[in-house]
Amino acid sequence: MCSKTMHGIMPLWTMCACLLGFLTGYVTSSSDVTRSKTIRQLISETNRLRGADDIILKNNLGSQFEQPDITAFIPSSEIFWKFRNVQSQYGYNLDDKESVTTLMLYHIGRGRVMSDEITDGQTIISKHPSNYNLRLNIFYDGRQKIITVNGAELLVRDIVGSNGVLYIIDRMLAPVSSAKTLHDYLLYPDLPGYQFQSIARASIIAPETKKATNGIDHQFTAFVPPDAILFPMPNSAQDVLFFNTTLLNHTIHAHLVKDTILFIPARGELKDLQSLSGSIHFTREGENVYIQNNRVRARVTVPNIPVANGVVHVIDNMLCFIYKTVFIETNTTKSLSIFASHLHGIPGDLLSHIQSTSETFTFFAPNNDAFAKVPRTIQQRMAQVDQLRSEVLGAHIIKGSDISLADMTDGKTFKTINNFTLTVRKFNNDIYIQNGHVLARIEQADIGCTNGVIHIVSSVFRLDQFTVLDAIKGNNQLLRISEMLSHFPELEGVLSGETTLGGKVTVFMPSDLTIMSLRNETRKNLFVDHSDRALKALKGHLIEGEALATTDIYSTVLKYTYGGQRVEIQNADNDFTIEGSHIVAKVVTSDIWCSNGVLHIIDNILHLPTRNLMDEMSRHGDISVFREYLLSCRILVHRSFSISNILHLEGMKELSLSLSNEDGHFTMFVPVNAAFSTIPRSRADALFANSTLFQNVLKAHVTSTGSKYTSDLYDGSSMRAEEEFLHISRESSDVFITNNNVKTRIIRPDIPAINGIIHVVDTIMYFPFYIAAEVMYNNAKLRAFYDLMKNLSDFSNLLQDQFSQVTVFAPSADFLSSLSSEDLQRISSSPQALRTIFKGHVIPNGLLDSRFIRMNMQHKFTFRSIYGIPFTFEKQSTVAGTSIDAGYSNLRYDLDINRDGFACSNGVVYVIDGFLDYSFKNIIDEMKAQDKLKASLQNIMGIFPPGVEEDFRDVNNEFTVFMPAGEAFLYLSQPEILYLHSLVNSSEKYQLLERHTVNGTALSIEKIRATCGDKNSTECVLSVDVIFEDDETDDVLLEWNGVRAKIIQSNILANNGIIHIIDRILFKVEEESTTPSAESMNTRGVNAASNTFSALVSYLWIVTTFCIVHIVKR
Repeated sequence: MCSKTMHGIMPLWTMCACLLGFLTGYVTSSSDVTRSKTIRQLISETNRLRGADDIILKNNLGSQFEQPDITAFIPSSEIFWKFRNVQSQYGYNLDDKESVTTLMLYHIGRGRVMSDEITDGQTIISKHPSNYNLRLNIFYDGRQKIITVNGAELLVRDIVGSNGVLYIIDRMLAPVSSAKTLHDYLLYPDLPGYQFQSIARASIIAPETKKATNGIDHQFTAFVPPDAILFPMPNSAQDVLFFNTTLLNHTIHAHLVKDTILFIPARGELKDLQSLSGSIHFTREGENVYIQNNRVRARVTVPNIPVANGVVHVIDNMLCFIYKTVFIETNTTKSLSIFASHLHGIPGDLLSHIQSTSETFTFFAPNNDAFAKVPRTIQQRMAQVDQLRSEVLGAHIIKGSDISLADMTDGKTFKTINNFTLTVRKFNNDIYIQNGHVLARIEQADIGCTNGVIHIVSSVFRLDQFTVLDAIKGNNQLLRISEMLSHFPELEGVLSGETTLGGKVTVFMPSDLTIMSLRNETRKNLFVDHSDRALKALKGHLIEGEALATTDIYSTVLKYTYGGQRVEIQNADNDFTIEGSHIVAKVVTSDIWCSNGVLHIIDNILHLPTRNLMDEMSRHGDISVFREYLLSCRILVHRSFSISNILHLEGMKELSLSLSNEDGHFTMFVPVNAAFSTIPRSRADALFANSTLFQNVLKAHVTSTGSKYTSDLYDGSSMRAEEEFLHISRESSDVFITNNNVKTRIIRPDIPAINGIIHVVDTIMYFPFYIAAEVMYNNAKLRAFYDLMKNLSDFSNLLQDQFSQVTVFAPSADFLSSLSSEDLQRISSSPQALRTIFKGHVIPNGLLDSRFIRMNMQHKFTFRSIYGIPFTFEKQSTVAGTSIDAGYSNLRYDLDINRDGFACSNGVVYVIDGFLDYSFKNIIDEMKAQDKLKASLQNIMGIFPPGVEEDFRDVNNEFTVFMPAGEAFLYLSQPEILYLHSLVNSSEKYQLLERHTVNGTALSIEKIRATCGDKNSTECVLSVDVIFEDDETDDVLLEWNGVRAKIIQSNILANNGIIHIIDRILFKVEEESTTPSAESMNTRGVNAASNTFSALVSYLWIVTTFCIVHIVKR
């Protein structure tokens, strides 16, 4: 009964694995939006926390999460669902309010704790009625920092709310801490179904330890085997243990670590601990954690049970105490059953030696998987021939020595009982034992026995005289591929060594499980109807000229195969893989040593796609959610959303059938499962309330325009998706895909299928799910503008309104960082400036996303906001393809509506390279920056009265300036040029200035149209007439005394006015006054001659400059 209980509890230990598969590392998630909400609100709005929200709501616990200054550690919904299956085994009932209340209060800490403030071993008092502590620890997984609370990893950190901090964790904090001391807990455990009476009562022989474990002066980490583990121990062994006080005391102490509390996380390095007797060493194997003390190993079955003075971990074996001989240990270890069966068959004299309790042995015992590498015929021969059996077994046994792992230095040799030499080899972080050319990796070291030690190894010595072809034909995992090879004599010749002239080969062969997982028609098509393709692919599984074992591959190596294809072999972090033609296969059985090379068994066929897209997706657990939605036309919403709702996805039937049809050519961008669970709850509800929208979201990730690897995804290119368009952008080594302004990044590229290519992406496209305030806060390109504007209530309220439809044009962080601190301070401290910028950069009444713009723009179109600001999009021949302005011609910027846009649930934000309605230049500096004024500005300013330039630089005044372009002088005759430059009459100069400027106001072209359209208008402040052309050009002309000047560029914004460039000077000389009189010339004397010469020079300079500018522009 107890044993079954232990196995039932295991899911809690492993329930974090599903999250760790989605999240590598941690996420921080905080913004101004979250800071305005309580922890209770944040939980209810977080889609991943639906499970917790349901529990809180059902049990009326909301007020607990509204309390001030709290830190909440909340498991994701997935964890709640898994915990429900094992709750009773922890003594909880999620349908009982009292049980739920104590459990949930234990997940709330008193006080705010930010992750960067956490120190290893720090405690925080929980809100549990008994004020139990929560312990925070820091671990490392490689270079990555892991923070845990009672062993649960903080996956999402620092979600700051108005009343505290929220963390999302990877498991329940269960069981809740016990008020009992370690000693009392072992006598009366709270964990149902467990008894620790044997250990607890045995402690009577160690009164000091009993006293310490029953007090609070010391803290302990205890690794405790339950009684159910001790019952199978032979009576003789129990007598030895329980009647030897010193041994029993030593054994009890081996399970206790004093003055240290270690909660065990699901991942990360665990450093050795010094127990009261011996050192405790940790190892991880998959999801399991093992500990070892005095060469006795135990698996942690139930970790992290807090008690008043420490923590308890339940284990499945008693540490330290060794009571089996090497022979008995071999016979009772399941993974050594084949080796043990052969031991019984060796000659009696050798067997009696091995069974002896008085002699010392070291066994390097091959496990069952090692024997499976040996061809069946040779295994049969070994079972039948005593001499061969004795030779093989003897090659694994050393007599007279107890050799531990610590004794195995690289190159050290040992002699076996039949005088074979074994040599220690170290590769990477592993230790191998070599005999001949066979290297056997030590899979499990230091299994202590009363008369020696056992090391479990991965290969069998002395059974290597077979070829690679023999190994394939004699391996139970390769029956199918063996049959196929019979049709390819060329390959058989290479594998047998007959056609390789004695050279070595390295072979990666797909297992039967791989072959049989293919559809029948696919197998027939590939290996029968198109056997030439199969032959070519299989050639790509052979590397001639060398035998590459795991010991020869330290990280990544590139090789060319017998078929000429390139393969990439990786061996890192216990993950041995090979990739060929973008197809990745994992090595499931490595290092089958043969006389002519090495054979590895893999789980996929290289170079040749063998599955359609739907089947290929089924091989990748991290994209299972997307596939589930495609599979059914009527499905229950996936539990990632925790919505009991039925969706009707009739439109998916046709698409899923197409993706199963091997004649298509698709490219899919498939979101990882975690992308679905991270959608905010309100947006998830909206998505699943609308089946049409949901189907469009799925379709937006699929294109039938061809099968494209990442190398075919060119920066700036586009593809038609099943819904909307896909746009490609590249930044450094990353490839991004955008649909409807929602951008995703390819995180695992180029998974080929028969009918297309799969790219795994990190985000769901098409459907935006964060509000504009969150998008801007969390985007490095947008954050600076958000911080500049957020104190303007109209701006922040609009961006946080989830029901708004807003378009924002945000100057980039790079642009804002280029401004001086004085300029930024001037803006941020001026409510008027902020409001001006708000109106010129925000459209509160329109969602102008890429789809809207594409559908509305022929060459250009203008959208006018509720503030009357005209936002104009215009096609350009630039790389961006579009420009945007807000009515000011000098503040127009390139805009890539796909690359530069960031979709939000309540709008879209575009990043641009400057302000649309705010200039840092005065009128003079702005005019100097205009190409059209380069040939005229200096001369016009020389004609205007003295002091005008200083006026135009004055930011405390305001002007409207109609500045003639360089071409304006071309409309004047030489005498008119001479007359202009000879003006000395101040009144004439001021009249000329008055016709070209308006003092005290900045008039845009729109304002001029509105106020000066009627000649009788009293609002028009211009001193000249305004004429509006009736043609399609909608030109505006200024007229004075018969001279008409057309505004050829309007609305050039300066910080003290607006400039309009006109094509003529509003100036005319009457006929009789065109030529200065002789009297006038005589009166002026030398000065007149000088002015005349200056005018001629200026005229020539203007004409020359204008021509040069014109040529350059062409």
